Amino acid sequence: RSNCKTCCEPIPKGSARCGMKAYSGGRTVTVWAHAICFLKAVRAEYATARRGKCKGSGVAFEPGDVRVSFDIAGHRTWWRPEEAARWTGRVVAAAAPEGAAQSLDQAAEALE
Repeated sequence: RSNCKTCCEPIPKGSARCGMKAYSGGRTVTVWAHAICFLKAVRAEYATARRGKCKGSGVAFEPGDVRVSFDIAGHRTWWRPEEAARWTGRVVAAAAPEGAAQSLDQAAEALE
């Protein structure tokens, strides 16, 4: 029943998908994305101000800290690199065919 909010294609039953809580239409909903669409949207940048906390650990960001964004359909969360690595590693492991992925780049190639 779910559609990928990044590419707008249906997500087949039993396939790997990533969900994120988001505020939409006046309520909190879960937005879903294919694992590969989710991984393609992961970005990293330096925090420029003392705003925000890591979604995984709750630790506040300081100026100059590296932060990783997870984005599904414009709904973005910020993570510390070590927390982001834990979750992206799980996504790669769940989405890649057995024994096919040794790195994030190889996983993306295997899923395409």
